[in-house]
Amino acid sequence: MQVAVNIALLGRFKSYFKGVTWDKQMCGPLAQQCLFTVCGNTRAVFHNSTVRDVRGIAPYGAVICVLGRSTMAITNTVVAFNDGTGIKTEQSIITIRNTLVMDNSAVYGGGVHAGSHSTVRVVGNTTIRNNTASQDGGGLYVETGSIVRVDGNTSITHNRAVEGGGVLVRKASKVILGGNASITNNNASNAGGGMSVASNSSINIVGNTSITHNTASSGVGGGLIVGTNCTLTIAGTSSISYNNASAFGGGVCVEHNSTVSIIGIAGITHNRALGGGGGGVYVGFYTKFSVAGNATIKHNIAAGDGGGVCVLDNSDVTISGNAGITHNTILQPNPRTSHARGAGVCVNDKSIVSINGNAFIAHNNASASSGGGVFVAKNSNVSIAGNATITHNNALVAGGGVAIGPDSTLSIIIIIIMLQGPLQTQ
Repeated sequence: MQVAVNIALLGRFKSYFKGVTWDKQMCGPLAQQCLFTVCGNTRAVFHNSTVRDVRGIAPYGAVICVLGRSTMAITNTVVAFNDGTGIKTEQSIITIRNTLVMDNSAVYGGGVHAGSHSTVRVVGNTTIRNNTASQDGGGLYVETGSIVRVDGNTSITHNRAVEGGGVLVRKASKVILGGNASITNNNASNAGGGMSVASNSSINIVGNTSITHNTASSGVGGGLIVGTNCTLTIAGTSSISYNNASAFGGGVCVEHNSTVSIIGIAGITHNRALGGGGGGVYVGFYTKFSVAGNATIKHNIAAGDGGGVCVLDNSDVTISGNAGITHNTILQPNPRTSHARGAGVCVNDKSIVSINGNAFIAHNNASASSGGGVFVAKNSNVSIAGNATITHNNALVAGGGVAIGPDSTLSIIIIIIMLQGPLQTQ
């Protein structure tokens, strides 16, 4: 086993490590920024311990470091009130179980910082709370090419950063949120109040995961922002709700060339985009977007296109199964936005839209614009079939149920469009 302890930072904790070699050089230069380090393909357990009030750690340093392809389990431990990241790993495997990581502060990853090509599991009754990053990843910061799993009853809450208030994951990574995991009440001054995931990553939100009450106070993606060329699946009984973005994507913001699937009985509800479109979900160009199973997108509010869902140009949109998009609202457009269309769903130019199965789009309100239920812009193909129902929607200008832009084609087969303004083609 290779273990290094930085005696300059140890202070009154020295008595807890009798018999350990006090050699901060043993694990290389990075260990000099840490209090306690394991390295050199070591396997170790950090159990039933408390490490708090450590001062003097370098801005990019940490209290506990796991380096050099090591494996560590941190269990039943408290890491709190430290200047520097609480727990840091680099090219290693770490499991954090039944542990409290709180009130730590750093540049990146106030609570936990996982370096490139790491594997991180946060499980059991772990809580990552009240941590601060002056840049990104207030609670948890994960670098390129890593694997992250957060499940059990883990709570990531009340953390703060510029981007990724709760969690930030860099590109080409794999993220799984499951069990009863919750990401709540986090704040990003820019993007991704709850969580931010960069390009070329896969994100699976399953089980009974909840991403709620997060805020992007000056940007996009109140609950979650996902970068380009990503795959996002929201399934099980997961919920993304009561999140706020000052711009667009109140619940979820997905950038271009991605694939988004909302299935199971997942719900995206009560989110707000107060400066743009996509109260529930905002999706970029060239994206495949589907809602199926018994998933619901409801009670979301936007000040731009798509109270429930806004999808940009050249995308493929499918709403099927028993999916419901209901009770979404468009407010009077924000002065920064030029449009506010499609209270339920707004799909922009040159897209393909299919609404089928037993899908229903109901009780949506575009009180200041067009397309109460659905608005599809120009040069698009729209198919509405099966037992799909579009009902009880409202629009002030045109198309209480459906509004279709110029040079688009519309196919309707066995469809119920009732108790609302007429279908409108422009």
